[in-house]
Amino acid sequence: MATNKKKTAKRKTRKKATRRRAVAKPRKSFMATVASAIEEASRSALKEALGVVGHGTPVGNLLDQVADSPYLERFRDLTIGELLEAMSGASKPRRGRPPGSGNAPAKKTGTGNRKSFSTRTEAGRKKIDVAVSDFLSSASEAGAGQIRSAVGGTSAQLRQSLDRLRKAKKVSRKGQKRGTRYTWKG
Repeated sequence: MATNKKKTAKRKTRKKATRRRAVAKPRKSFMATVASAIEEASRSALKEALGVVGHGTPVGNLLDQVADSPYLERFRDLTIGELLEAMSGASKPRRGRPPGSGNAPAKKTGTGNRKSFSTRTEAGRKKIDVAVSDFLSSASEAGAGQIRSAVGGTSAQLRQSLDRLRKAKKVSRKGQKRGTRYTWKG
Protein backbone atom coordinates (compact mmCIF):
# COMPACT_ATOMS: atom_id res chain seq x y z
CA MET A 1 0.00 0.00 0.00
CA ALA A 2 2.85 2.35 0.84
CA THR A 3 4.42 1.85 -2.59
CA ASN A 4 1.16 2.80 -4.33
CA LYS A 5 1.03 6.05 -2.33
CA LYS A 6 4.61 6.84 -3.33
CA LYS A 7 3.83 6.19 -7.03
CA THR A 8 0.73 8.37 -6.85
CA ALA A 9 2.69 11.15 -5.18
CA LYS A 10 5.40 10.94 -7.88
CA ARG A 11 2.78 11.15 -10.64
CA LYS A 12 1.22 14.23 -9.05
CA THR A 13 4.62 15.86 -8.74
CA ARG A 14 5.38 15.11 -12.41
CA LYS A 15 2.05 16.58 -13.51
CA LYS A 16 2.70 19.74 -11.51
CA ALA A 17 6.18 20.05 -13.00
CA THR A 18 4.88 19.72 -16.57
CA ARG A 19 2.19 22.29 -15.82
CA ARG A 20 4.81 24.69 -14.50
CA ARG A 21 6.95 24.18 -17.61
CA ALA A 22 4.00 24.79 -19.89
CA VAL A 23 3.14 27.98 -18.06
CA ALA A 24 6.75 29.13 -17.91
CA LYS A 25 7.18 28.80 -21.69
CA PRO A 26 6.72 32.26 -23.23
CA ARG A 27 4.08 32.48 -25.96
CA LYS A 28 4.84 33.99 -29.32
CA SER A 29 3.33 37.39 -29.71
CA PHE A 30 0.96 38.09 -32.52
CA MET A 31 3.49 40.33 -34.26
CA ALA A 32 6.18 37.64 -34.02
CA THR A 33 3.78 35.19 -35.67
CA VAL A 34 3.00 37.70 -38.42
CA ALA A 35 6.71 38.42 -38.97
CA SER A 36 7.42 34.68 -39.20
CA ALA A 37 4.61 34.18 -41.73
CA ILE A 38 5.84 37.11 -43.85
CA GLU A 39 9.39 35.76 -43.75
CA GLU A 40 8.21 32.30 -44.89
CA ALA A 41 6.04 33.78 -47.67
CA SER A 42 8.95 35.93 -48.81
CA ARG A 43 11.25 32.91 -48.87
CA SER A 44 8.69 30.92 -50.89
CA ALA A 45 8.24 33.77 -53.36
CA LEU A 46 11.99 34.02 -53.83
CA LYS A 47 12.25 30.29 -54.52
CA GLU A 48 9.39 30.54 -57.02
CA ALA A 49 11.11 33.43 -58.78
CA LEU A 50 14.33 31.43 -58.99
CA GLY A 51 12.42 28.65 -60.72
CA VAL A 52 11.88 31.00 -63.67
CA VAL A 53 15.61 31.58 -64.18
CA GLY A 54 16.93 29.49 -67.05
CA HIS A 55 19.18 26.52 -66.29
CA GLY A 56 21.85 27.91 -68.63
CA THR A 57 22.19 31.14 -66.64
CA PRO A 58 25.70 31.52 -65.19
CA VAL A 59 25.77 31.95 -61.40
CA GLY A 60 27.94 35.04 -61.81
CA ASN A 61 25.24 36.78 -63.88
CA LEU A 62 22.62 35.92 -61.28
CA LEU A 63 24.81 37.26 -58.48
CA ASP A 64 25.51 40.48 -60.44
CA GLN A 65 21.79 41.08 -60.82
CA VAL A 66 21.08 40.34 -57.17
CA ALA A 67 24.00 42.39 -55.79
CA ASP A 68 22.26 45.74 -56.36
CA SER A 69 18.80 44.57 -55.33
CA PRO A 70 17.20 45.02 -51.92
CA TYR A 71 16.71 41.23 -51.80
CA LEU A 72 20.41 40.38 -51.40
CA GLU A 73 19.95 39.37 -47.75
CA ARG A 74 17.11 37.03 -48.69
CA PHE A 75 19.36 35.33 -51.26
CA ARG A 76 22.10 34.95 -48.66
CA ASP A 77 19.69 33.13 -46.34
CA LEU A 78 18.90 30.43 -48.93
CA THR A 79 20.67 27.09 -48.62
CA ILE A 80 22.23 25.30 -51.59
CA GLY A 81 19.52 22.64 -51.33
CA GLU A 82 16.76 25.24 -51.51
CA LEU A 83 18.47 26.90 -54.47
CA LEU A 84 18.77 23.59 -56.34
CA GLU A 85 15.17 22.71 -55.49
CA ALA A 86 13.95 26.07 -56.77
CA MET A 87 15.98 25.79 -59.97
CA SER A 88 14.68 22.27 -60.65
CA GLY A 89 11.09 23.47 -60.31
CA ALA A 90 10.18 20.66 -57.92
CA SER A 91 8.98 22.57 -54.90
CA LYS A 92 6.99 19.72 -53.39
CA PRO A 93 7.12 16.00 -54.09
CA ARG A 94 4.18 14.72 -56.09
CA ARG A 95 1.74 12.36 -54.48
CA GLY A 96 0.35 9.31 -56.21
CA ARG A 97 1.48 7.61 -59.37
CA PRO A 98 3.87 9.37 -61.72
CA PRO A 99 2.31 10.68 -64.94
CA GLY A 100 2.11 8.11 -67.72
CA SER A 101 2.11 5.08 -65.46
CA GLY A 102 -0.82 2.75 -65.07
CA ASN A 103 -3.86 2.14 -67.23
CA ALA A 104 -5.27 5.66 -67.17
CA PRO A 105 -6.14 6.94 -70.65
CA ALA A 106 -3.79 9.54 -72.06
CA LYS A 107 -4.98 13.12 -71.97
CA LYS A 108 -6.21 14.46 -75.27
CA THR A 109 -4.12 17.24 -76.68
CA GLY A 110 -4.83 19.78 -79.36
CA THR A 111 -8.52 20.21 -78.54
CA GLY A 112 -8.10 23.65 -77.00
CA ASN A 113 -7.88 25.52 -80.30
CA ARG A 114 -11.18 24.26 -81.73
CA LYS A 115 -13.82 26.76 -82.58
CA SER A 116 -16.65 26.76 -80.08
CA PHE A 117 -20.25 27.66 -80.63
CA SER A 118 -22.88 28.99 -78.26
CA THR A 119 -25.93 27.10 -79.47
CA ARG A 120 -28.26 28.44 -76.79
CA THR A 121 -29.36 31.17 -79.18
CA GLU A 122 -30.82 30.97 -82.67
CA ALA A 123 -27.85 32.95 -84.04
CA GLY A 124 -25.40 30.47 -82.51
CA ARG A 125 -27.28 27.52 -83.99
CA LYS A 126 -27.24 29.20 -87.41
CA LYS A 127 -23.47 29.72 -87.09
CA ILE A 128 -22.75 26.04 -86.57
CA ASP A 129 -25.24 25.06 -89.29
CA VAL A 130 -23.48 27.37 -91.77
CA ALA A 131 -20.06 26.00 -90.78
CA VAL A 132 -21.24 22.40 -91.21
CA SER A 133 -22.93 23.11 -94.53
CA ASP A 134 -19.84 24.95 -95.84
CA PHE A 135 -17.63 22.01 -94.92
CA LEU A 136 -19.97 19.38 -96.39
CA SER A 137 -20.47 21.34 -99.62
CA SER A 138 -16.70 21.34 -100.18
CA ALA A 139 -16.09 17.78 -98.93
CA SER A 140 -19.23 16.29 -100.55
CA GLU A 141 -19.23 13.34 -98.08
CA ALA A 142 -17.76 12.96 -94.58
CA GLY A 143 -18.17 11.22 -91.24
CA ALA A 144 -19.10 12.98 -88.01
CA GLY A 145 -15.51 12.86 -86.72
CA GLN A 146 -14.16 14.54 -89.85
CA ILE A 147 -16.83 17.23 -89.70
CA ARG A 148 -16.20 17.88 -86.01
CA SER A 149 -12.43 18.16 -86.42
CA ALA A 150 -12.90 20.65 -89.26
CA VAL A 151 -15.80 22.68 -87.82
CA GLY A 152 -15.35 22.40 -84.03
CA GLY A 153 -18.00 22.40 -81.34
CA THR A 154 -19.09 19.49 -79.19
CA SER A 155 -20.37 16.19 -80.51
CA ALA A 156 -23.88 17.03 -79.23
CA GLN A 157 -23.85 20.40 -81.03
CA LEU A 158 -22.70 18.73 -84.25
CA ARG A 159 -25.33 15.98 -84.01
CA GLN A 160 -28.11 18.54 -83.48
CA SER A 161 -26.83 20.65 -86.38
CA LEU A 162 -26.77 17.64 -88.70
CA ASP A 163 -30.32 16.74 -87.60
CA ARG A 164 -31.50 20.29 -88.40
CA LEU A 165 -29.84 20.17 -91.82
CA ARG A 166 -31.37 16.74 -92.52
CA LYS A 167 -34.85 18.04 -91.64
CA ALA A 168 -34.25 20.95 -94.02
CA LYS A 169 -33.38 18.32 -96.70
CA LYS A 170 -29.88 19.80 -97.23
CA VAL A 171 -27.96 16.76 -95.93
CA SER A 172 -28.55 13.06 -96.38
CA ARG A 173 -27.29 10.28 -94.14
CA LYS A 174 -26.30 6.71 -94.93
CA GLY A 175 -24.76 3.99 -92.80
CA GLN A 176 -24.98 3.17 -89.14
CA LYS A 177 -23.07 4.01 -85.98
CA ARG A 178 -19.42 4.79 -86.74
CA GLY A 179 -19.91 4.08 -90.41
CA THR A 180 -22.46 6.88 -90.82
CA ARG A 181 -21.60 9.23 -93.69
CA TYR A 182 -23.21 12.58 -94.38
CA THR A 183 -23.60 13.90 -97.92
CA TRP A 184 -24.38 17.46 -99.01
CA LYS A 185 -27.54 17.69 -101.14
CA GLY A 186 -27.70 21.50 -101.33
